[in-house]
Amino acid sequence: MLIVDHRKTEPALKKLFQDFSAQGGQSQTQAQENPFSLDALRKLNTIYHSFAANNIPAQESGFHNPLWQIFDTLVEASGNLSSTVATIAKAKKVTGPIITGPKDGVDLMINIDPKTNTLESTTFHRGGMGANIAQSTVDQGLEPAYISFAGNDKKSQIQESFLLKGKVSPSFVRTQQASFIHPSINRGKEEFWLVPKRTGFQESEINQYESLIKDFLNQNPAKPLVLCSMPYGCDSEFAQRIVDCAELNQNPVVFNPKEFEFQEEKNFIKSLFETKKINLVKPNFNELLQFLEFDDKVDPKDLEQIRNELREQKNSGDFANIKYFAQMILRKFNIGAFLLSLGDKGAMFVTKEKAFYVPALLVDFQCGSGAGDAGLAAALKFLIDNNLKIESLTSDQSENLLSEFVYAAAATVAKPGNELATKQEIDILKERERVIVHPLSTLHKPYSLTLGSKVN
Repeated sequence: MLIVDHRKTEPALKKLFQDFSAQGGQSQTQAQENPFSLDALRKLNTIYHSFAANNIPAQESGFHNPLWQIFDTLVEASGNLSSTVATIAKAKKVTGPIITGPKDGVDLMINIDPKTNTLESTTFHRGGMGANIAQSTVDQGLEPAYISFAGNDKKSQIQESFLLKGKVSPSFVRTQQASFIHPSINRGKEEFWLVPKRTGFQESEINQYESLIKDFLNQNPAKPLVLCSMPYGCDSEFAQRIVDCAELNQNPVVFNPKEFEFQEEKNFIKSLFETKKINLVKPNFNELLQFLEFDDKVDPKDLEQIRNELREQKNSGDFANIKYFAQMILRKFNIGAFLLSLGDKGAMFVTKEKAFYVPALLVDFQCGSGAGDAGLAAALKFLIDNNLKIESLTSDQSENLLSEFVYAAAATVAKPGNELATKQEIDILKERERVIVHPLSTLHKPYSLTLGSKVN
């Protein structure tokens, strides 16, 4: 973590948020209220994401240039930058998974004091799902391959500093773009992410990225390949080519989706599923609900009603229909399994034939960022250490895999910011808390009258 002296930036951030809120249709009085209050931040978040939902580029929204100028100023102010530049590494043999992070970069946390509505601190952190999984894999004793993009700017120095300090050896493709920055406004336990639409990478950069992935696959047969998002600007056949190479080298393919990028990545995700060669997907509950769009047994006009009913059932502790829909998607796309996070309700491991559920462990919740990434790293370590394949797991092995996921995820939510739990912290939690795994009953038709009338 890098800490920035935020005192000079607080007035600029306040003015930026107020001006943008006014542009989004709020009255002058509304826009001039303290922009760090919970109500104002919720309005700001709604306005910002309405631009994104309507595919209005951040540059045209009036939010992009001043916002990113301020963030670049914070980068400059951070000082303490590493003079070390990560090696543009060639493929090599590794002991852990092959992890991709085409949208990784730096997380910028703007932390608001919920009692005083003032800027409490501004901090930089390692950013991105792929980087989190790679870091957690290293912490648990394996050497992963980590493949990503890095710009030629100061943000890339921060990006590289975090990875190298964490003993992650990145294999970067250098891009003409600036490294990605992911700003998040955090007020108490509420998070508001402001991630803009971006332009695509150059074709030559994407070709380098694809070649690097294939080189690692060729040198590391049978090691899991973890796909986190698509590179901006890749063609429609990108997923098929990568998955075909993985199949040739017997690398199981793991997909780690991101809820807030579903609309942007919907075509990529569908093309990935339609290869019918994905071994494991790690969605959270909302991501699973998004996948329902891909199943022709669900009438599109009934999607929201079904989603709302499934949300109500999850909140009441009823997981039978969630299992039903998960298995329906697994069968349609021949996916090996879902490792499904249910937030404060726990987690599920679902295959086409079986399903297991673990309630959430009782820990002091601090922040949910990175929990699923740490859990996935622990699950992959279990598979690698025991030389196991998803499709041939016994019931006992399935329960053990789910337990490893839950312990690592729970230990991570007990840490502030997007800090990941260390192996020692996970082991301490294992000694203190006992995971109880519940096998769920066999496949059934939805018993709800509402759902029953919507599904063939």
